[in-house]
Amino acid sequence: MAVRLKAFIVIVAACLVVSPAGATSAEQALQQGIRAFNSGDFETAVQSFEVAAAAGLEHPSLHQNLGSAYYRLGHYAKAAEHFQRLTHNSDYQKLAFYNLGLIANKQHNTTLANEWFTRVLSVPGNDTVSVLAERALETLANDPAKFTRISGLLSANVGYDSNVPTLQDNATNVRTSDNYTDLSALAYGRVLGNKINGVDLTLGIKSLNYSYSSNYEYLRPLAEILAYRRIDRFDISALAAYDNYFTKGNTLEKLTRVGAMAETDIGERATFGARYTWYHLTMVAAADAPFSGDMHQTRFDFNYFSSAGRSQIRFEHERNYRNAALYSPTRNTLRVAQEVDLSPRWKTTFNANVRSSDYPADATLSTQGSHRDERYMFGAELRWNYHRQFSISAVYDYTYNTSNLASYRYRRYTTGIVTAYTF
Repeated sequence: MAVRLKAFIVIVAACLVVSPAGATSAEQALQQGIRAFNSGDFETAVQSFEVAAAAGLEHPSLHQNLGSAYYRLGHYAKAAEHFQRLTHNSDYQKLAFYNLGLIANKQHNTTLANEWFTRVLSVPGNDTVSVLAERALETLANDPAKFTRISGLLSANVGYDSNVPTLQDNATNVRTSDNYTDLSALAYGRVLGNKINGVDLTLGIKSLNYSYSSNYEYLRPLAEILAYRRIDRFDISALAAYDNYFTKGNTLEKLTRVGAMAETDIGERATFGARYTWYHLTMVAAADAPFSGDMHQTRFDFNYFSSAGRSQIRFEHERNYRNAALYSPTRNTLRVAQEVDLSPRWKTTFNANVRSSDYPADATLSTQGSHRDERYMFGAELRWNYHRQFSISAVYDYTYNTSNLASYRYRRYTTGIVTAYTF
């Protein structure tokens, strides 16, 4: 059953009817369409807008007007076609996302409606459309049928690793190459509330297998609960998670995480966030006992987005405190990401990051004193969305880690083919 969102439709439709400059005949047809729309004659409005389009008028507001008129007539598929054409236009993107959410709700697809309204909020900036999307999400949250489907992801990644790493992020690599199979399953659902103020539960499992390097294979189940709330201009969240690493059928480590985060907008295109996370690690094997213990992590991050949200620059400053100094680095990371749509079904993504890590001297583990690492990473993905729920990607990642200690210097690249199913 669709949730009633009529109040939101009236407000947004009024914003869509605007008149661009154009050729005389097209302009005349457009004005006729606007008058017809305002008088409630949506059939005539559609006819006039189509005449304007046929006369050569090509402007984003024409698609907004056509989509709005088709929507009022109940021709949701036609309306969606016009709004979809505006999802990458920075001036109309939020309205397009919002109206696609309205259409999905009318088609009794509350899951998709939630996705579209959430995408409105993913575009930086606080404005009227964002407020309407928040209200729509709150209204959808009261839908008795909202939990009839569980959202999730299934993925399979088959590829090649030129330099197999150990489980620990900071440990030296194995210095051997191998083929790998990476299988993941993730399911999540909202336990309470809505996208703005609520509680989510996530369950997942990940399996990594190599052709020859069996010592570095693992199985990792995960359980996570996230509570979040918007207070004035701040998004506040709290997280609790637990996962295990299993190797060769035996438990290698148990990890508990508890954290809190706050984030706020800075202007229209930037955000600032701060978080604290407490980790408790238990290494099961006696030989690994020095790695067990607590770690406290603080992180501050600054994000900048392009007007259409297709580019992102992120800076992170992170401090870690742990009994073993080897895992107590101070880190600064700069990340850059860019998405490019090649066609409606093909997309490519590029990302790069530079991370510097300063480690204090570690007498406990008898390392070679304090050291500094610098890691450079570059990644690229080419994805084909051959169905709304299925995709296949070719991925490439390259890592170069340099250090004042020779044992921490390495190069690594991975290539893979990833098949994913979302539900």
